[in-house]
Amino acid sequence: MLTITDPFSAPWEKIPGAYGKIYEYANEHHILAKSYENRICMEEIYEKNGVTYMDVYVPIDEGSH
Repeated sequence: MLTITDPFSAPWEKIPGAYGKIYEYANEHHILAKSYENRICMEEIYEKNGVTYMDVYVPIDEGSH
């Protein structure tokens, strides 16, 4: 999971960039999901103290290192 602050200030850069960073991290740490069957990526948007945040989630395979 990765959190983006104010994701809609530059959505075409920030949101795909977050996915790119998560996949890069997962690949480097050998936890990249081997299959996405019945698994989804997800975004959760929320506000806290007047600031908009988006948490971006992607499936991983924890036991695959």
